[in-house]
Amino acid sequence: MVAGALTVPFAVSCEEEEQAPEGPTKLWVQLSKTKLAATETSVEGTVDCDADWEVKLDKTTWAIVEKSAKESNKFTVSFDPNTLSTERSGTVVVTSGKLSKSVSFTQAAKDADEPGPTPPDPPQPEGPAPGLYGVDGVDFVLGEDGWNQSSRVVCNDGSLQYLLMNRAKADCVGILEYDPTAAVGDIQTVVLFRMDKTGVTMYQPIQVMLTESAGTYIELANSKTLYFRIQK
Repeated sequence: MVAGALTVPFAVSCEEEEQAPEGPTKLWVQLSKTKLAATETSVEGTVDCDADWEVKLDKTTWAIVEKSAKESNKFTVSFDPNTLSTERSGTVVVTSGKLSKSVSFTQAAKDADEPGPTPPDPPQPEGPAPGLYGVDGVDFVLGEDGWNQSSRVVCNDGSLQYLLMNRAKADCVGILEYDPTAAVGDIQTVVLFRMDKTGVTMYQPIQVMLTESAGTYIELANSKTLYFRIQK
């Protein structure tokens, strides 16, 4: 008698662990409005994302963008009123991991009936010393807070570049494209810029009027509260 082998069937169950997705799975961006009046100065954006995100402007030199310090899903795009006779467009780009979303907005042109730049009240004798004023809402004066170096450069096209530098912070502010042939009362478009160690943080065209040209300084005005007194 031959004894046969006894085979007992069995099954092994093996469940694979679910793998967490890598990076964000959703990214949604919206601006509070995309059509802006010439007089408006900001627009708010909202982001819906399940991971960290960053925001920047694409080829939009006339505005700045910042994430909200109070609301983790908000950002704000800021800019000056449009004083040009043509509308201008901007693009916000939000990225998270490999995801990217772009939203465009447009600021209307200045109304042809709107008055041009209003010169400021005449400076008093005890007024500020020659320097550069009104950039980012802060006054920058030669000799104060380390802003103790200045330069004036004649560009290839004959325009002038005025610059204030802070060596301690490797920071500088200045005005580009000023036409030295301008007479008092003339209106022209110059460029305001600011740089730090990371690069250019502001580069914005602005319309100004030459309101004073003294022996040692010129004064340019955009309004009664935004003006520039620059040492020659």
